[in-house]
Amino acid sequence: MAASLGCAIGVGNIWRFPRLIAENGGGAFLVPWIFFLFSWSIPLIIVEYSLGRKTREGVVGTFAGFFDNKNFAWMGAFIALVASSVLFYYSVIAGWCVYYALLAVTGTFNDITPEGAELLFLSFAGTPVTVLFQSIPLLICGVILYRGGVSGIERMNKIMIPALFVLLVIAAIRACTLPGAFEGIRYLLVPRWEYLANHKTWIEALGQSAWSTGAGFGLFLTYAVYVRKKQDIVFNSIMTGIGNNIVSVIAALVIIPTVFSFLSVDEAETALEAGSVGLTFFWLPGLFAKMPLGWLFGTLFFVSLVFAALSSLISLIELPARVIMDFNVSRKRAVVIVVSGAFVLGIPSALNPDFLDNQDWVWGQGLILSGIMFAFLIFRYGAARFRKDLLDEHSDMRVGAWFDFAVMFLIPLEFAAMMAWWFYKAIEKEPQWWNPFAVSGLGTCLFQWGIAIALFLALNKVLKRGVLPITGNNDN
Repeated sequence: MAASLGCAIGVGNIWRFPRLIAENGGGAFLVPWIFFLFSWSIPLIIVEYSLGRKTREGVVGTFAGFFDNKNFAWMGAFIALVASSVLFYYSVIAGWCVYYALLAVTGTFNDITPEGAELLFLSFAGTPVTVLFQSIPLLICGVILYRGGVSGIERMNKIMIPALFVLLVIAAIRACTLPGAFEGIRYLLVPRWEYLANHKTWIEALGQSAWSTGAGFGLFLTYAVYVRKKQDIVFNSIMTGIGNNIVSVIAALVIIPTVFSFLSVDEAETALEAGSVGLTFFWLPGLFAKMPLGWLFGTLFFVSLVFAALSSLISLIELPARVIMDFNVSRKRAVVIVVSGAFVLGIPSALNPDFLDNQDWVWGQGLILSGIMFAFLIFRYGAARFRKDLLDEHSDMRVGAWFDFAVMFLIPLEFAAMMAWWFYKAIEKEPQWWNPFAVSGLGTCLFQWGIAIALFLALNKVLKRGVLPITGNNDN
C-alpha cells in the first residue's frame, strides 16, 4: 500500500495540480477532475493491478501474452514509452526539488520574497547546473533499484509519505490564515462555470487525473508483479486514488491562498491564470519565510518533497527496467540502461523549459491514449469475465457491475468524447493547431504519438518474439 501511494503521491500533486487548477477555472476544474477519478483512473488502476498480479510481466509482456494473443505488443511498448518520456523530464523536476532542499537547509529562504524566489528559480532552471541536479535523484533511485527493487521503496514510503502529508497540512493551515488568503480559498473552491464549456478544462482534468494517480502509466501493473496473491486490489486502488486527490487539494490550499496573500486580487488572478512550471517554487519559499519557525518547516517540507519525488521517480525507472528484464536482461543491467538513458534524454528538458513544457503536455495527454489501450484489452477479454477470473476471488471488496460499466462503456465513451471535442475545437479555434513543433496543442501530440505508434507497429513481431513467455518474473 505504501509503495502504491508513493507511486501516486509526488511532485505532480504539489508542482502540477495547483498550476492546472489555477489555469482552468479554479473550482470548475474540480468537477471533471473528481468525476474522472471514479470513472477513469480508479477502474484503470484496478485493471493494472489485476493484470500485473496475473501475468507477472511488464507492460510489453502483458500485452503480448495476455489470453494468448500476441498482436498487441506494440500497445505495451507505447505505454512504456509514455511512462519513460515522463521519466525523462520528471527527473529534471526531481532535481529542482533537491536543489531547493539544499537551499532550505542552508537558510537561503529565511528572508526571501516571492519575487526573489522567482528570480532564483529563473536563474537556475535551464542552466547546466540543472543537469547536475537532475543526475542526483536518478543516481539515488538507480542505486536503490540496482541493489534490491521494490521492498526498499515500501519501507521508505511508510515514513516519508506520512511526513509529507503532515507538513502539507501544517503549511496549508498557515497559508489559509495569511491576510488575504480567503480570496485564494474562494478562487480555489468556487467554480467559475464558464470554464466547463472549455474543452481544455476537461482534457487537462482527465490528463491530470491519470498523471497524478498513475492510471494508464503501467506503474501499478509493474508493482503488481511483486504483490502477494491475497492483497486486496480493489481497496488499495480506491484508497490510492482518493488519497492522491486529497493530497492534491491540500497542496493547492498551500499555493493559491499564498499567492493572494502577497498580491492584490487582480494581480493574483492574472498570475495564476498565466500559469508557470515554477509556481510552487516561486511561492512556497515566501510562505515559509513568513511562518514562525519557517526555516525549520521549509527545510522539512522540501526534504520531504525530495523523498516524494524519489518515490515516484523509482516507479518510473522500474517500469522500463521491468520491460527490459522481460527480454531476458538482468535487473542490474536493465537499471543501468534505464538510468543512463534517462539522464541523457532528460538533458533537453533540463536546458530548455519550453521543451519540458512540451513533453509534459504531449505525454500527459498521452496517458489518455495509453488508458484506452488498457481498457481495450479488457474489452476484448470481457469485463465480467475479467472481474470473475482476476478480481472477485482475490479482493474482499467487490466492485460489481460498476467496474464492468466503467471499462466496457464509460471509459471508451469518455475517450471518444474528449478526442472528438479536442479535435473540433482545435481545428475551429487554433490557426496553428497542426503545428508539430508548437509547445502545446493538438498537432505536436499527433506528431509525436504518430511516430511512436508507427515505429512500434513496425516492430510488433520483433517485440512479441523477444519478450519472455508468461512464466513468472525474471528478477535476477
